[in-house]
Amino acid sequence: MPHVSLGNPREPNDRCARRRETRVLFGKSSTEEMWVTEIDPEKRSVVKASSHGADYTTVFTLEPAGDGTTLTFHFSAEATGLGAVSKFMMKVFGSFALKATTKAIRRDLDDIADAAGKRAG
Repeated sequence: MPHVSLGNPREPNDRCARRRETRVLFGKSSTEEMWVTEIDPEKRSVVKASSHGADYTTVFTLEPAGDGTTLTFHFSAEATGLGAVSKFMMKVFGSFALKATTKAIRRDLDDIADAAGKRAG
């Protein structure tokens, strides 16, 4: 993924493996630490992160589909410990953050599809 710089987890299937990911959003570079909380090889993995007053969860689910595989990607964010000013700012700017997040997720999924296509041959 050219827009993401990943650190390496200890082992590819290591539950609790941590990695650092650097992205550029709104022209600003940000590095976040993520960790694997659940792995069911070739079926499901869950990755979590906490940053900037929110807890993030990403779930990848794989299901056989004919000669291929369907990847389901679910991302959620939950605000933690926000004060009144932060809650107001979230309401004002939340839609911008949602659009940027949606765009980044779509790019990630395109990158995953490209990588899977190259591996398949």
